[in-house]
Amino acid sequence: MKLLFLRRTLPILSAVLLSGALLSGCSATRDVDMQTELPDPAGPGADVPSDTLTEIYPEEVAGTASQLYGEEVEVSSNEDYRQAAEQDPALRYNVIYFEYNSSVVGDEGRELLARHAEFLNEYPEAALRLEGHADERGSAGYNLALGEQRAKAVRDLLQVYGVDTARLSLLSYGEERPAIEGHTEEAYSRNRRAELVYQ
Repeated sequence: MKLLFLRRTLPILSAVLLSGALLSGCSATRDVDMQTELPDPAGPGADVPSDTLTEIYPEEVAGTASQLYGEEVEVSSNEDYRQAAEQDPALRYNVIYFEYNSSVVGDEGRELLARHAEFLNEYPEAALRLEGHADERGSAGYNLALGEQRAKAVRDLLQVYGVDTARLSLLSYGEERPAIEGHTEEAYSRNRRAELVYQ
């Protein structure tokens, strides 16, 4: 009787164990795949020696920022920052823009952040709040998470450039504070951003 029971249950038990092993194997593979697909927040060339930061001239960065962003943006009452921005035109631009559904900082954004990192390294008492934003597409919860990821990407890149992250705070507004109201691609592109607010 016991032998008959084992003959009948052994194939079923084997099938259950095998399917469990396959499922856990798929889960582990999926986790690895997901991790390898996550973008490096600092992007290509993130391991930049600090001496190369000075090779980017303020006028060049400001010119690029002007073409990308149009107007200069200053949202700070920090006196050191305001004085430095008078000398360094690149510092007058403190908004980093992102592609749709992305938190990867592009080349122009990295150049601009390199200038801000130089300022922060020169003025160690200055603190910075990084505010992440998203356009209105997607759910409110998703956009809050995306805004946070954009702020974190900026923080991580500033850290690569030598800034102590203890001086950087994060805040996500998601879609709640659009720079431009509207349902056009221009409005969307201006709202996908992270703002650097000196304190």
